[in-house]
Amino acid sequence: MTEGTIIMLRHLAIFLVLAVALTIGFFVFQVVPRALRPAEARLVIDEKADFKVDIVDNPISRARGLSGREQLEEDKGMLFVFDFPGMYGFWMKDMKFPIDIVWISEGVIVGVADNLQPNDGPDRMVYYPPIGVDMVLEINAGMAGKYMIRKGDKTIVNYQ
Repeated sequence: MTEGTIIMLRHLAIFLVLAVALTIGFFVFQVVPRALRPAEARLVIDEKADFKVDIVDNPISRARGLSGREQLEEDKGMLFVFDFPGMYGFWMKDMKFPIDIVWISEGVIVGVADNLQPNDGPDRMVYYPPIGVDMVLEINAGMAGKYMIRKGDKTIVNYQ
């Protein structure tokens, strides 16, 4: 073996060690904390509303959302949690009941979409927040009005 080949093999070995270390680091800092997060929580809105929510925090469960469910109990909801703020679109694919969508950024409600009806045809609507959000709450249609949930209300998530 030539000296050049030996140097190249050393560089390849260093590269492989770094790649494995980065992969392990990603897993430890991204996947493990998410797996340790409870699947349910309570979301309190300005002490005037309290919802028991299912936490949805990965691409597969986000895409499924409430699709296929027959109903939600009155004070239950689904809380979509994102790693960073964005303009995430929501649809009503395979929905069987109307909902309200509450857009949340850094613990503050930035918008509410009321009484969205199931719409699963080729012209399916996609709903977007007014600004980038890091959480989205889906609740039964009419709940936002019942509890007077408005832009500017503060939210607190209590993981159980």
